[in-house]
Amino acid sequence: GWTHEADLVGGLRITLEEVGESFPSYLLARAGEELVGCVQLKEEDDHLYFGMLAIRPEWQNQKIGAALMEEIDSIGRRKNK
Repeated sequence: GWTHEADLVGGLRITLEEVGESFPSYLLARAGEELVGCVQLKEEDDHLYFGMLAIRPEWQNQKIGAALMEEIDSIGRRKNK
């Protein structure tokens, strides 16, 4: 199935510094020093929104996205108490 646009667009899309400048809150997934995934988080009133979930193509199908989603759920539950 189609999971990425690597065959359509090449090169670096965004740097770690740009992520930090663009999003006030985000989660990063790392393998050692390598950034392998990220997701944007936004708190608004009593809601937690997420977006821009991205996993490097070579790291997909290794449950990294699922781990990020579990952490988002955990953060939301803690904030909802």
